[in-house]
Amino acid sequence: MAEQAQTLNPGFFKRMLTGLPYLRCKLAMSLDGRTAMASGESRWITAAAARGDVHHLQARSDALLTGHGTVLADDPQLTARDVDTSWD
Repeated sequence: MAEQAQTLNPGFFKRMLTGLPYLRCKLAMSLDGRTAMASGESRWITAAAARGDVHHLQARSDALLTGHGTVLADDPQLTARDVDTSWD
């Protein structure tokens, strides 16, 4: 049962046991280290499955952080879409 509790809420246990926050880091870039084309135009560089994984991570997160350049250029929704958030 203890293992199930830790799986259910890893952020709580990380904070209580270490005093540190539980962080997730998601980065996406092309093989040459870029996140957009030289013209500044943006396009998908991740597969649909990877984008779906991001929505699952977002649904389990209390906060999201992104750079101001991304906010200004892409106007991201920063929402979890098509994710079952029920506790069943």
